[in-house]
Amino acid sequence: MPNDPASLLNLYPSPWNQPSVELEEQSAGWSGGAVWRVRSIGREGALRRWPESFPLNRIQAIHAAQRHAWENGCPFIPQVFHTNEGSDLVTRQGCHWELVEWMPGEPADRKAASQDQLGAAAVAMAQWHQVFSQPNCPIELNHLGCQEVIAAYRLRQSVPSPAIARRLSEWKRLVPLIQRDMTTSTFSEARFLTERTRRLIAVVHPTLLQLAHWKTRPVMIVLSLPDLHREHVLFSRRKVSGIIDLGGMTVDTPALDIARYASSFDPSYRPLHEIVQTMIESYRDVRGLEDSLESLIISIACVSTAIGAMHWWEWLTTTNKIPADRRHAAMRRWDELIQQLERWCDAQM
Repeated sequence: MPNDPASLLNLYPSPWNQPSVELEEQSAGWSGGAVWRVRSIGREGALRRWPESFPLNRIQAIHAAQRHAWENGCPFIPQVFHTNEGSDLVTRQGCHWELVEWMPGEPADRKAASQDQLGAAAVAMAQWHQVFSQPNCPIELNHLGCQEVIAAYRLRQSVPSPAIARRLSEWKRLVPLIQRDMTTSTFSEARFLTERTRRLIAVVHPTLLQLAHWKTRPVMIVLSLPDLHREHVLFSRRKVSGIIDLGGMTVDTPALDIARYASSFDPSYRPLHEIVQTMIESYRDVRGLEDSLESLIISIACVSTAIGAMHWWEWLTTTNKIPADRRHAAMRRWDELIQQLERWCDAQM
């Protein structure tokens, strides 16, 4: 079979093409991609099938950035392996596949991350950003953001964040839809979650207004990893041993990275602003960060989480994007985001 994972490994040199290699499929992502853990003698890899909609030129740009980071002091970034023909990608029937290093370690506990782990995650982010902020960095960025921001980044200029504008636009699109939704879903849980989401929109709105103040304000620009969820940063002995799932890579503010990671912890464990403060302090041990960025990070975290909840509402009740066999898992994810927002809001009252 052309897209059989085991047969694809035959295109790679030893030890990946050996009969003794073991493949273990990991949980599939929501975007349509999939990952297999590959065990060979003395080596472990991650065989990934990228989502069909993911552009080839973006994958190539991401691989180039991975190689540059790995070669310049970021050992926690997975190494990309090459086929016998020297390619870092295999394309079969419109699907793009990669084989990268399987990174060791475990993510921080959602309810019990240590101070050292939060600090180490921030240091790793800063090291990544610093590697691509060096003069004459050879990485081609044209497929990793809008051209205006990339041009400013190359000149080390501050510009308004595209991510902020996107969030404000998405809020404007989604809120009227969910407010007038008269869902007839047969899932009573969906109706209940919709009502809870509606209530939170009003509570989060003042934070949205705070974020709107940043729409035209210039901010420092980096090569951002805005999908740095807690599960994507791995630790061994309190040190960052791996950062995985780099598909969201883009040129934007470092506030995105800190906000995404900080907001993926249970608010009952520690207030969001304390997590953000800890991370900012550690980040500044490596490179500079604007003094006013704490409020932006918290605003991005809250608004992004609310938008995430509205996305689950849209996918589950209007667009039918979620397959029937994954609907309950999606409901749980929606409920987790609502609980996150409710606890943040309760802590501010």
